[in-house]
Amino acid sequence: MIAWPDLQKKTSDYLEDISEKELDATAKFFADSYVETVADGTDLMQNGIAVPKPAAPIEAAWKTALNLQMNSDTALGASNWVPVETAIILHWTATIFKFSTPHPPGATGLVNMTTMGGNPIIAAQIDLAFKQEDAKKVAAVLVSAYIAHSVTIMGLWSGLLPPVASSPVAVPWVGVFWWRLIFILDKG
Repeated sequence: MIAWPDLQKKTSDYLEDISEKELDATAKFFADSYVETVADGTDLMQNGIAVPKPAAPIEAAWKTALNLQMNSDTALGASNWVPVETAIILHWTATIFKFSTPHPPGATGLVNMTTMGGNPIIAAQIDLAFKQEDAKKVAAVLVSAYIAHSVTIMGLWSGLLPPVASSPVAVPWVGVFWWRLIFILDKG
């Protein structure tokens, strides 16, 4: 599971005292906290789910968007946050997921990779988050955007089912973590 409530609290705590923080530090916080949270995600058996990737591209996108907004006299709207949305989608694109239990029982994994980094639904939610007056509300809307995005990430697990000499089986999946639950319920 991904600890979204922890990210929400961490974000809320950070934003409570935003007045003394530089934009670059805020961009780094948003990127690092997101990447750390998803990298620490586990399946039901507490196995890691994804190979960690660097936060630098997401941080650069946050810096760009935050600086554009701060240097504008008016709200730039959802389009300002598209670089962040794109960086997050690219972060997930071609991410390798680990072969950890549960996967199809007795199966030998060959490939377990995201084929689509998720739907572009984050920018509008980031814009909505920053229209909130309270740090807790900003954090809640921002993290809900991350959650909504995570269930749109798609991938393909392929492997060999017993006997090992069988032909490869491809199993499409949608959503970070939740696709593993399907195997448990389907086989249970």
